[in-house]
Amino acid sequence: IENQPKMEGRNMHMLIAPLPQTVKKTHAMLGYKNVAILYANDNEQHVTAEKYFEQALKAEGVNIVAKETFASKDSDFSAQLTNIQGKNPDAVVICSLYQEGALILKKMREMGMNQPVVGSNGFNSPQFIKIAGDAANGVIVGTPWFPNKDDQKVKDFRKAYKDKYGKEPDQFAAQAYDAVYLYEAALKKAGSTTDREKFREALKNIADFVGVTGQFKFNEKRDPSMEVQVLQIKNGQFDALTK
Repeated sequence: IENQPKMEGRNMHMLIAPLPQTVKKTHAMLGYKNVAILYANDNEQHVTAEKYFEQALKAEGVNIVAKETFASKDSDFSAQLTNIQGKNPDAVVICSLYQEGALILKKMREMGMNQPVVGSNGFNSPQFIKIAGDAANGVIVGTPWFPNKDDQKVKDFRKAYKDKYGKEPDQFAAQAYDAVYLYEAALKKAGSTTDREKFREALKNIADFVGVTGQFKFNEKRDPSMEVQVLQIKNGQFDALTK
């Protein structure tokens, strides 16, 4: 995640797909009316995420009272947060990787900004919690990966990953793991390891694949369709969002 490649098309769609559902669910539960957005303007993923967040917020009738930007690897966010604080939003949306996101959360809480925070895909990492510490508690993210899900596949994957690498898997590790088994399922369905057209058709038509990130298929536009869960960090752990 530290050095993500340029993402296009369906790869990008996999990262932004949870955003509209995240906004819809958090708006229904938290009832925010005015929101500020802070995002990395030199990262294509986060520029795109900001656009999708903005569209989803406007569709819910939410006012965007401030938009602030920063560059990846920045470490001082005082000016942007001071401007946002002056607008007194009900919630703050942040689109960044976990490194910058953790520093932003710590600074927000130091400044007395206790608004709910909705993070983008880059927050879906145990490292975000490790760096942000107590400031991470309460942060909300939408993701297909829920490490504490009561599911045997998830439990087995987490154990195997930790045994091999000595750390918790993040969303990207889980999706890569599922991708390998998705390809395996398509190869078996195609009945061939050399016929590319058969493999393509088999992969396109898979609709019953269930991995550690849940059920996966491609929709009529050939975009990934995944289960999305909205999580909130509680006591240093990702947990299901509840009132």
